[in-house]
Amino acid sequence: MFSKQLFNTLVPFLNYIQIGVLIFSFYVCKIFKKLYSQVDYIFGTYEIANNLENLSSTFENSKVVCFYRNRFYSNNNYDYEIYFNNIYLRILIIFIYGPLLLGYLMNKSENFFYIWNKGFLFNRKYEFYFLKKKKKKLILFYCGSDIRSPTLSLNYTDSKGIDNHLNYLDKNTNTILDKKVKIEASLADQYADLIFSAKLDQISYIKKEIHRPPYSYPKSKFNFNTEKFNFKTPILIVHAPSSPIAKGTQLVRAAIKKLELKGYDFEYIELINKPNEEVLSILSRSHIVLNQFYGHGEGIGLLGVEAMANMNCLMMSLDDDYRYENVNINDVIFNTKYWEIDEKLKFLLDHPHEIKKMAVAGYDFTLNNFESEKAKFTYQKIFKKIS
Repeated sequence: MFSKQLFNTLVPFLNYIQIGVLIFSFYVCKIFKKLYSQVDYIFGTYEIANNLENLSSTFENSKVVCFYRNRFYSNNNYDYEIYFNNIYLRILIIFIYGPLLLGYLMNKSENFFYIWNKGFLFNRKYEFYFLKKKKKKLILFYCGSDIRSPTLSLNYTDSKGIDNHLNYLDKNTNTILDKKVKIEASLADQYADLIFSAKLDQISYIKKEIHRPPYSYPKSKFNFNTEKFNFKTPILIVHAPSSPIAKGTQLVRAAIKKLELKGYDFEYIELINKPNEEVLSILSRSHIVLNQFYGHGEGIGLLGVEAMANMNCLMMSLDDDYRYENVNINDVIFNTKYWEIDEKLKFLLDHPHEIKKMAVAGYDFTLNNFESEKAKFTYQKIFKKIS
């Protein structure tokens, strides 16, 4: 029976085969290069927080590769993708399809934009090496635990005397992950032309310059609706954690229970493992969104952007000094530390006009900075550094 141990044993042999297939594919496709329409960017290969979909739609003349779909965004369509959920079948397909596709796409574009720490080959080091050898631009976009060092993150929060969700994870898991992100950081420093990440939220071993990525959200999904703040129905509070422990769901539930016992009238909806369409439907009529409460940097997250784009008062924990395009984040997000959830939520329930005020400010901020065309302009300014 196929096992992870057997796969790991075979990896060195499989790597050589993949490298051979990549070289074969690249040079064969090069013969027909003049027949291929050229594109500006290749995006791939991991769908995390809908970044693949949003970024590829922002840059129209691009192709997107998805080998790892996100179950919450089932309606997304990609140019090249693998549908199978079975991990062994997926590995088997990537084994041949990955290098064949990469060799072909290297003849269609000069720019490769990687999201997360997955690519076309099992051997990421050789993949990057081959791209750079052929003069391709390599852009890396990190989203979280793909680059965050548990050791550095815990050291930082310990120095600030604040809690970290990593305190509640197995120490061995943190140690194993730390080794992996050290390797990834080394590859980024050696090969990347541009690196996008949240420098503090995703504190890492990367030594190169790190750019803060602007979120890219389609204008069609913005929903301006002030009528819901007439409060003809109870105030609707939403919490939709992608990872409950990391987002502080246990603290949210405690705060909600405390307010219920005090007699406050509101509706609370918790959305876990729900499709994005359902989440957006509820956000369109909700008033307050509780995002994540162990944050200590500048990572708003896609849910935060979706919440503000649907005119909600967003409650989450961020660095107090965080500014974006000269906007003090405390003016558009109700900055809430993990020990303040019940207190600040009580304030909003006692002062509903503040909910609307923050929701409108958050909507304007998101529209002015993260709407797709605005995000594209920001990206293009950064891309000029490698043009």
